[in-house]
Amino acid sequence: MGAETHMPKAVDALRKFVNRNDKNNASGSGVDEERVEGEIWDILRRQQINKLQKVQNEQPSLKDIPRFFFPKKKVSDERSDGMEEKPMGNHFQSQDIDGELRNLSVVLQDECMHQARQQLGAEIEGLLLSQEDFSILQSVFMPDAQGPDSNDESSGWNRRRLLDFRDWQLLLTRLPQDLHFKLANVLTAKLFLQLRKDNDACVPAAMLLEYIFRREELLKSRIMFCKYDHTGLGVVRETDLEDWVYDQAHNAPQLANMPEGFIDFYAQTVLRRIMFFHDKHSTGKIPIKELICSQHVQEFMLLRREVLDPQELKNNWFSLRNATSLHRSYLTADFDKDGLLSQNELRNWEHGGFTEEFISRVFEEAPTFDGLMDYKAYLDFVLAYRGRGTAQGLRYYWKILDFRRRGKLTVFEINFFFKAVARQLFESGMLQVEVSDVKDEIFDMVRPSNPMEITFEDLINCGCGGTVVGMLTDCNAFFDYDNRENSLAEGADDEDE
Repeated sequence: MGAETHMPKAVDALRKFVNRNDKNNASGSGVDEERVEGEIWDILRRQQINKLQKVQNEQPSLKDIPRFFFPKKKVSDERSDGMEEKPMGNHFQSQDIDGELRNLSVVLQDECMHQARQQLGAEIEGLLLSQEDFSILQSVFMPDAQGPDSNDESSGWNRRRLLDFRDWQLLLTRLPQDLHFKLANVLTAKLFLQLRKDNDACVPAAMLLEYIFRREELLKSRIMFCKYDHTGLGVVRETDLEDWVYDQAHNAPQLANMPEGFIDFYAQTVLRRIMFFHDKHSTGKIPIKELICSQHVQEFMLLRREVLDPQELKNNWFSLRNATSLHRSYLTADFDKDGLLSQNELRNWEHGGFTEEFISRVFEEAPTFDGLMDYKAYLDFVLAYRGRGTAQGLRYYWKILDFRRRGKLTVFEINFFFKAVARQLFESGMLQVEVSDVKDEIFDMVRPSNPMEITFEDLINCGCGGTVVGMLTDCNAFFDYDNRENSLAEGADDEDE
């Protein structure tokens, strides 16, 4: 009905245009076709606006529903004279409704997938073994061999601590019904063939218990991380991993004495270490398969134990003591107390042996705020510096050293960085070295496949990549390397005394 009521106005405008065209043709005068055409478009535009206002008045909720989909303008939708073509009839309103329905469909699909994953996780949790189940398994797999009837063959069960395939087949028959159901797909012939056996083709019962225990731990970890996989792709994004860190930190007995307001800094300390060692390509996400096998995640999960050996807690990188020490070093380096680190402040961090060229490259590669480094970037720098012998640490240094993005270090890059080290050593009175000699020594240490250039693979495979990058960026690291023989001699003298 709305379209029919507006049709006469458009028809009248077209008739006026035709009549004027006929009159002008008869009189021989020209017609301003662009002006008339503009009037027609103005009429149609007002009709469209009135139609939308009418629909919004009938459905007030349309004003409150945000619009997230905006179709891209196609070239064919533009007029040849530069004027944008206007939507006709209900086309504009249908685009709004279709976009909103499409967005709603995506939201519902994501929510459906999330609920399905939660339900599947709950079903798998029902198959996990309890502490009572492990006690039953231990009593069945490793009974007291010294007791009466410890080797009663008439019962059809060989009560030895070594299990042959016959014993293996009898295991499920001796388990309670609920435990039998949980392990029916675990204690298979395939597993028996995969486990290491002795010369008599027997599997130690202790090994089988260890396998079941480790399998349960991995399964629990997988279920735990799947709850934070909001994409359903088998990966945990950095933001989701941060939520996981917060949840674990709040329930860790070893973190019960955390100072008020420190939880955010602690969460970043944990998050940056895990991301540094597992997000190899800086994608912002880590596969769940990699997380459940991560030694860093396992080290962090130790803090959830009620009782932990003091020495083990001291050596734990995620301990509250180490986290506060890292944060304290950041605050100490921040001389102007603005909450961020400048290049000069980072140069003076701890021993102050970094060269100006190296620190400048660090700030070019690291994410900064107006040329200043925040705590997250600082943690990445500390992890790379203390772990420069690891593949992840060398990858951090490689981005800095390979400033020409050629995938290789030539004599030019080595001379560029080591000249700064040699200059700083000379100015501080520590040592005077020849750049060319050190350059040749570095190539001899790395032994690259191409004698004229060093690749990242060469740096990894040589086994001394951490020493090389330290020599090129830190005058104290080079001084320690150059005096390594004296240090070894002093250590030997101390042992003799």
